Amino acid sequence: MRKFLFIFYLIILFSGGLVFAQETVQKRTTSPPKDFQEAKEIGKNVLIVAKEKLPTIMKQVWEEQVVPFWKKADIWLKDKIFPKMEYHYKEIDSKARKKIEKQEPLLKNEVKEKIEIGRNSFWTRLRVFIESKFGWVFH
Repeated sequence: MRKFLFIFYLIILFSGGLVFAQETVQKRTTSPPKDFQEAKEIGKNVLIVAKEKLPTIMKQVWEEQVVPFWKKADIWLKDKIFPKMEYHYKEIDSKARKKIEKQEPLLKNEVKEKIEIGRNSFWTRLRVFIESKFGWVFH
């Protein structure tokens, strides 16, 4: 959002400055500047006008174009997109719950088997380890 606003401000700044420059040049002269000093003066006038009018132009653009657009986008999202997303979410959720309920007994049995296998292999490995290290004590 910050990037969007930054780019938006830059576009408004440069396009607004160009509009002011065209107005200033058209009002003051009908021909291009004759020398660098005259071009410098026109540039200063453009900057002064832009500095004075830019905040009001930005406010006007914000209130007349940006805010209504985002209000319409918000209404559209709430009316069109969010209900569809909610419907699909509920559908997927119900299907997932049904699958889990079907597989729950199988998963419980599988987990019990794995625990038993793990327990047996642990004790077997522990017994083998103890016999290999301390076998001389038991013989």
